[in-house]
Amino acid sequence: MEYDLELVAADGSVFPYRDDSSSDGYHYRISLDIDGNAAELLIQPHSLHVSLDDDGGWLQFPQTPSELFGDVAALSTEQLLECMAVAAETWDDAEYVSAEQISQLLGMMVGKES
Repeated sequence: MEYDLELVAADGSVFPYRDDSSSDGYHYRISLDIDGNAAELLIQPHSLHVSLDDDGGWLQFPQTPSELFGDVAALSTEQLLECMAVAAETWDDAEYVSAEQISQLLGMMVGKES
């Protein structure tokens, strides 16, 4: 994944990210290193989750950006950093979704569109 933007946390940590937003809404991907494994924090209005590169699963966090910030068209860098903080604070409350479960959900979604 190519990242063309950077978030800088208060402690000086730098996180590459990309903005894949469209007319359908915002969609941000923030590159993370979790215990030496590549991962991405994906931020969409109704979803805050970490995609785990090591096994293809993800961690779905209980709070969504729309619950945090309301119905907005885009998020500021401060709001993106707040999403990162929420993910870190609620890590133990996140629901693990396996790659197989994701595949099944995507298959059901594609089936509805045809």
